[in-house]
Amino acid sequence: MRHLQKEYAQIGLECWDIEREYEDFFNQKFVKGTGIEIDKVWERLNPKNEQEILDFYKDKVNVSRLLINRAKRFGFVRDVLRKVILPEDYHKNRVLDYGCGTGEYGIMLATLGYRVDFVEVSDSWTIKFLKQRLRNRYLQSRVLTEKDALNEYDFVFFIDVLEHLYKPRETFMRITNSIMSGGILLMVYDYQEEAIGADIVSGKRIQEEIMPLLNEYYTKHEYDREYAWRKK
Repeated sequence: MRHLQKEYAQIGLECWDIEREYEDFFNQKFVKGTGIEIDKVWERLNPKNEQEILDFYKDKVNVSRLLINRAKRFGFVRDVLRKVILPEDYHKNRVLDYGCGTGEYGIMLATLGYRVDFVEVSDSWTIKFLKQRLRNRYLQSRVLTEKDALNEYDFVFFIDVLEHLYKPRETFMRITNSIMSGGILLMVYDYQEEAIGADIVSGKRIQEEIMPLLNEYYTKHEYDREYAWRKK
């Protein structure tokens, strides 16, 4: 475990100031402190199809709101990674951050030497900003769209994505087919009985459609039995 000390010390530490990074790229002030959360903006605009969702993420201000929203999960994700991925010595193995937004989770591992692919909605400000963040860190990660072919992966982030998909089962199986046997899926979604706010798919539908597939293709991870799943 001695070789993991550096990873434990570094993981989750952002070496670049996010607010400055945003302001340098967009040439406008970061909106932190406005009190407007991205799910409230989504609920007000109520995008009804894939093009309207794409238009939503073309708004530069919504990128900063997304950064704030994802930061809420940052500590949780860091702690799960410490329990699940680092002890298994997956160092330099391939990782997928699906629905990556501005890329916080994948960047955590890419800066430690993991080979990370990112998938995000095509032609959006989130994907343009992510590419700049990778350049800032001299990272050679691939940035893909939801239509691009996936590789095989040892570890997949699938966080706060499932409830926003029009075809959750299709996407879930696409990700499942890309995970190697013994690989790990870290999946988190916002459970709501009905689809409200930014959610397109209700928690009830996810439970009915996705949970049987989880149990068919995965077992619960021995170190984190709530969010981490190991591919059979």
